[in-house]
Amino acid sequence: MSKRLNDRSIRKQLLYWLLIPLGTICMLSAAITYYLAESYATDIYDDQLRNTADSVVGRLRVQPSGIEVDLTPAARAVLVHNFKDRFYFQVISDSGKLIYGDEDLPEPQRLTEQSLPQFGTSKVKGDLVRTLLILAPVEEAPHHHVFVHVAETLHARRGLTHHILITTAVSQLVVVLFGAFAVWYGVARGLAQLDLLKNAVACRSQSDLSPLAEDEAPSEVRPLVRSINDLMLRLRQDLEAQQRFVANAAHQLRTPLAGLKTYIGLLQKLVVNENAKEVIKQLDTGADRTTHLVNRLLALAKAEPNAGRQSDHRPLDLNFVASEATASLVAEAVDKNIELSFDGSEAPALILGDTQSLQELVINVVENAVLYTQCGGTVAVTVKDEATVQLIVEDNGPGIPEEERERVFERFYRILGTGISGSGLGLSIVSEIARSHNARVLLERGSNCCGTKVVIQFLKAGELGARKESTFR
Repeated sequence: MSKRLNDRSIRKQLLYWLLIPLGTICMLSAAITYYLAESYATDIYDDQLRNTADSVVGRLRVQPSGIEVDLTPAARAVLVHNFKDRFYFQVISDSGKLIYGDEDLPEPQRLTEQSLPQFGTSKVKGDLVRTLLILAPVEEAPHHHVFVHVAETLHARRGLTHHILITTAVSQLVVVLFGAFAVWYGVARGLAQLDLLKNAVACRSQSDLSPLAEDEAPSEVRPLVRSINDLMLRLRQDLEAQQRFVANAAHQLRTPLAGLKTYIGLLQKLVVNENAKEVIKQLDTGADRTTHLVNRLLALAKAEPNAGRQSDHRPLDLNFVASEATASLVAEAVDKNIELSFDGSEAPALILGDTQSLQELVINVVENAVLYTQCGGTVAVTVKDEATVQLIVEDNGPGIPEEERERVFERFYRILGTGISGSGLGLSIVSEIARSHNARVLLERGSNCCGTKVVIQFLKAGELGARKESTFR
């Protein structure tokens, strides 16, 4: 039953309920047309058959031997109305004796003066024939009368009926085809607004929970749009509550962590025992890691709600943002003896964005490269202005296995076996900030098949302004 419901389509339902009645009406119309055409042909040829019978009556003569029919072969040929049918006739006395005519034509079973003329059907040599029996007075013998029985085959009648039916059916078929096309086109046009609604939902990012425009939706689906908006409102409230909790918790942790760092520093000066100093050093390292994690949680909490908001984005030069962020990490690179370089584009690399968020993005990417690159390695930061504005961060470290490249964007996911203690949130933050800027993040193998190259592609400021709803996929 569920599969049957899943297979339902509004388009198919509308076409079925419109085209099936239209086809039924066409068939009923064809049947009625056939009945009327047959009735019309019967009336026409029955009148002709009556005239033929009257012609036979006009050929009756009274002879000393009795009543005869003066009907030569030439005169009989004149009685045939067309070349498709065969004509038969009989002249029968009032006593029921065949006076003249075709013996192949079955004589009528009852000869009565009442209810005449009388039409009927019979068979002659296996062919159906239309028969007519009339009472014919003889002018030369007023007190005598005979019965004239005439018949003809039905080929011309059927031909006329079929001609009328085909002529009418062709015109009806044309009407039905145009009607079916009109129905299909009308249904397609009517459902086009549903496609617009579908596209409006499909092109959104996972963090964009703003309400859909009810005014642009058809009146029939506005209750559905209203329900979707209510659902997104509840989801947005739940997410905001979760983000506030994370942000508040991170803020609350920063103060005691700062105090803990202060006390650890004082304790290092007071303690003289070497074993105790080693323990205090481990506490200091743990406090640093916790502080780093809290800062990353704060950055992620800030990046998530901004993923669907672009109204505060302004034109900026990615060269300045990337150079400042890279400069802030020179000290970390020097500590590991890593060569950190920056190469900007010759022309301004203008994009639409938020300076603080983009600095956070660059810092996370470069810091990640510095963290996982071995001592004495290199990290190169490059900005290119080509078909798109590109931020490229390349290192010669151990690299990321191809099967792990999708998972490193998951929160708290770290590649095993690296020996590096990280928060597992850096690339998650990069992904959220990139999504809010309609950017695409690519992970590739570095030069000489070693290390990692992170390529972040941005739409140019002019192009993004003209295509505000465009997103990389």
